[in-house]
Amino acid sequence: MPLIWEAIGLKFEQVTTTSLGSGTGLKPDYLIYNQSGKPPIIVVEIKKRTQSFYKAPEQEFSKFCQQQNLYKEAVGYPVSPKNNGIKQYLDNTKVPTQYLASYGWIFNGDFFQVWRRVDGLVFPLTPVLKVTEANFPKLLDTLKYCLKTPNRALVTAIWNQKGGVAKTTNTINVGAVLATQGKKVLLIDLDPQTDLTRGLKAKILVKNYLKNCSDKIQFREDKIAKDILSSAVFA
Repeated sequence: MPLIWEAIGLKFEQVTTTSLGSGTGLKPDYLIYNQSGKPPIIVVEIKKRTQSFYKAPEQEFSKFCQQQNLYKEAVGYPVSPKNNGIKQYLDNTKVPTQYLASYGWIFNGDFFQVWRRVDGLVFPLTPVLKVTEANFPKLLDTLKYCLKTPNRALVTAIWNQKGGVAKTTNTINVGAVLATQGKKVLLIDLDPQTDLTRGLKAKILVKNYLKNCSDKIQFREDKIAKDILSSAVFA
């Protein structure tokens, strides 16, 4: 593990081994900090290597892992009554704030996966991947990303090619619920019909900017799309 810490630019004092508060019964393998006096950024759960994972073919590796108790234990699925894993270590109802990380990492030398927590929502940030020469740089890049962006906003897309399936309704309602809970919410309407914009009674003062912007994004003309967005003014 010290080689991995060095590869992602960590100093010795940024990595600790401690329980997640007295009385919780939760003790991960490592906690990774960005700053002293602040909550950890990443909580780490390490499992032993087994021959079955080593021999599993990469093409079916994700499906294979999800069927194995060792992986389930690392994640925190209820394999046994006393089993604790990443889902428990990122549980904001169990872990005191000073020990509550934004990301979780499971690793056993043959597989790795990074998880994320946004308030009470805990979900996989990456698929479970086999540790190979090709995949290992992805692991390092993901860990570096976690360290640099611990409080990055959660981006959710509500998308369906078919019309009339409640995309706009769900977007407005989810945004409204989050806003009433005190969250900072930005709703972006990329539908040329602008139903979301009109549903929120926002007046568009730049004609056809949504259609122009979505067309530019589709063809990856990012700079032009940003210029169109920055020129949009809502009343």
